Amino acid sequence: MKPVFQRHIDQPPPDWNKCQERYGAYITPIGISDVGPPTAKELHAQARRFWSGSASGPDGWAPAELKVLPLSAWEDRCFVETTIHITEEYPDVYKEAPMTMLRKGEGRTPIDHRGITIFVASYRQSSGVLWHRFMPALLKWVHPDASGGLPKRECLEAAFDAQADIEEALLKAKE
Repeated sequence: MKPVFQRHIDQPPPDWNKCQERYGAYITPIGISDVGPPTAKELHAQARRFWSGSASGPDGWAPAELKVLPLSAWEDRCFVETTIHITEEYPDVYKEAPMTMLRKGEGRTPIDHRGITIFVASYRQSSGVLWHRFMPALLKWVHPDASGGLPKRECLEAAFDAQADIEEALLKAKE
């Protein structure tokens, strides 16, 4: 069986310049630029955002341990982050991501399980810094009704809003 989403052999790969020429008027710049590797202050702030109960990754660092490191530790870490930024290559330990299968419900069949992958804490931290850098642009670009992954737009908040709408409709006997 051939892959469904395979490009025909005679079809050229997509061309960004042609796309931009045709649809450029509809593409809104979102203001994300590469400002370099994470700074010590950004790494320190991201470490303090970690949930203390998060699991350690293959690097052995628990988020709770990273939360209490002083700013000077993050100044030392900047050398590694700069190296990653310049070489565009992560250390091998970053590529080790063990997956554990967690049971859903009774977990009697493979479909009753979901995989969870724990990345090294330092990768979760630097990617968190980048996420927070991109957040202001995303808040301008992502539709206001989109839920999940954005401040004040978590899926749980959307569920609460839907629940409130349902309760109001029930109280007013609306369908």
